[in-house]
Amino acid sequence: MGPISVQLSAQLVSTTFTDGESTTTCKGADTVYQRVDSNIGKPSPSCGMKFLRRGQKSVRATANWVVRWEIDGETGQLDMPQAAERTVDVRELQSVNVDQPR
Repeated sequence: MGPISVQLSAQLVSTTFTDGESTTTCKGADTVYQRVDSNIGKPSPSCGMKFLRRGQKSVRATANWVVRWEIDGETGQLDMPQAAERTVDVRELQSVNVDQPR
């Protein structure tokens, strides 16, 4: 048997975040959060999740990958979801009430 040619490519299609109360799906790769003062109060440039209550929240993230392969001229595709869960501490919620014009 001679050499075998193998090619693989992986693409992040979407990431889904859920906290048991709401679900957010982001397309493609997300923007890495930069913890600097100029980002305080600004929404995420690519995707975000809003929390409605303070306290400890368990958030599950599922990254949905597509892996394409080619082996000696044969091709295929694998859907590969990868999930992880983390507890985050939601410390502050803000709301603004605005009178409606009449």
